[in-house]
Amino acid sequence: MSSWKYVYQRINEHESSKIHNHCVEAYLLFTQNRDINTLLFSVKKDKRKEEVAKNREIFKRIIDCLIFIGKRGLSYRGNNNYDPVIKDHLDTVTQKSIKANKAGSKGRGNSLTFISKTTVDYLISAICTLIKKSISTDVNNAQMYSVMLDTTQDITAKDQCAIVIRYVDNHSVHERLISLVNGKLYRYNGSRFVSITSECLKIK
Repeated sequence: MSSWKYVYQRINEHESSKIHNHCVEAYLLFTQNRDINTLLFSVKKDKRKEEVAKNREIFKRIIDCLIFIGKRGLSYRGNNNYDPVIKDHLDTVTQKSIKANKAGSKGRGNSLTFISKTTVDYLISAICTLIKKSISTDVNNAQMYSVMLDTTQDITAKDQCAIVIRYVDNHSVHERLISLVNGKLYRYNGSRFVSITSECLKIK
């Protein structure tokens, strides 16, 4: 169109077209959160958000349990209820396990329990790394420290080597157990103990 003579006529034709009406309708639905994507997946998204939030609360409680029993040297498996959230989760996992067993299915499938040995090991490893980083920060701030190695046998006659680090911070002496090394330590020489200590002091 080289002239503006019929501009209003063309605008009116465009506004009356199906494409324009569909676009306007789609825009209005989108502004009201009633577009196709929202109508089809909003319920699913909300359900997923609720599931993620619930899993996070469960995970927090499992971490709290691991820290608590780790400080006191207690067993991970027990018979006391932590709180309603973790109790509900354990009941759900138990019921799913019973149903799977009755159905004859083998393996864990794709169920997410958060209480498997693998998950607990990952959590303990992560907590261990965070503790080591915290100790490393304190030692670097103190600047002066000492390392002590002490070997002994436990009640099963297995050799253990305790690696302890000591440092002074704000006129207070701190002693931190870094690692326990198992093995036939009576076969180790001085250079081997130095290598073990250096490896334990590394922050991975």
